[in-house]
Amino acid sequence: MKIRLGYVAISQTLNISCSKTITYTSFKKDENFHKIDEIIVENLKNLEKIIDYNIKNNIHFYRLTSKLIPLATKKEVIFDYILKYQKEYQRIGNKINEAQMRVMFILINFVF
Repeated sequence: MKIRLGYVAISQTLNISCSKTITYTSFKKDENFHKIDEIIVENLKNLEKIIDYNIKNNIHFYRLTSKLIPLATKKEVIFDYILKYQKEYQRIGNKINEAQMRVMFILINFVF
């Protein structure tokens, strides 16, 4: 039997996180979409570093954080978090696919 180990969301070894977020209340004060963009860019850069680390260290499973794209599930906050970051998603996705890494993503507090 082949055992393929992994972990959930936070890498203690790298001391980085792709879970940086902004609260809805904080966002509503000035509707700062620039701040959301900064957070998403930082989260995606850190996610790529984590994926690179996982590949280098033969880690085959990783559960992504639900905080990767802050406020994406809020109906009141409308911004393009799909097309705008498509290059980053594609680059990270290619690394995951090439390494045959399994990833999982759970949405928390998602309301339809």
